Amino acid sequence: MHMTEDDIVKFCLTNFHAKEDQVKRDLANIEILIFNNPQWHLSVLILDEDRDTVTDDDIARDMEQVIFNRDVKSIVALIQLKPDLPWACTLYNGVKVTITASLVIITLTVALFGCRWMYKRYRQYEHSQRMELTQMVERILELLQQACVSDGATDDGEHGFVVINHVRDMILPVTDRKSKEKLWHRAIQFINENESRVRTEVQEVKGEPFEVWRWIGSSNLSNSRFNDIFTTKNHVTHFLRSARLSVW
Repeated sequence: MHMTEDDIVKFCLTNFHAKEDQVKRDLANIEILIFNNPQWHLSVLILDEDRDTVTDDDIARDMEQVIFNRDVKSIVALIQLKPDLPWACTLYNGVKVTITASLVIITLTVALFGCRWMYKRYRQYEHSQRMELTQMVERILELLQQACVSDGATDDGEHGFVVINHVRDMILPVTDRKSKEKLWHRAIQFINENESRVRTEVQEVKGEPFEVWRWIGSSNLSNSRFNDIFTTKNHVTHFLRSARLSVW
């Protein structure tokens, strides 16, 4: 921190009731002594504007430079670049630096562990979502296959269909339909995009149009059930990754 000549003059006039001309003459003599006594560790600054930060270029080389710049209305100030601080100040600064560094380290550590915890929770949530979707899709396929076997084939060789909303009502209790609505729509999207054994149609049921699923795969449960478990899990994993669905 530095003091400009005007600040020094005001300080002396306020606290010592000295005359302004005398203060300015004494200040000029002090500046001359500063150049002749470098062991004081005092420097004379020449600033274009009064600012807190100074550089080596702001330090005057000699008294002639000070007089010249004072005449062109530059700001002249005094500063002690390497002050000899009392032990109490040195101790205070050391404690302050230590506390600041400790707070930074603690903050970074907490942030690191927080990010790690959030990532772990994200992975757990993603895994649970994948397992829930896999189980729901497997349950849907199982119901469609069962409906296929029980209804048999029509004259054109196609199996019967099941209204999509009826499937939802069969696999989701009333209390879970609201909370698992997003999961249900994911299951519908997955089946429509990835399941070649199921065809989505619009059929008229009791005079109203409904979206339905029709099973067009094999009606033999024993042959297809074993493969369904593994293929569905792999397809669901790929589906969630490629679609980049939000899990938060």
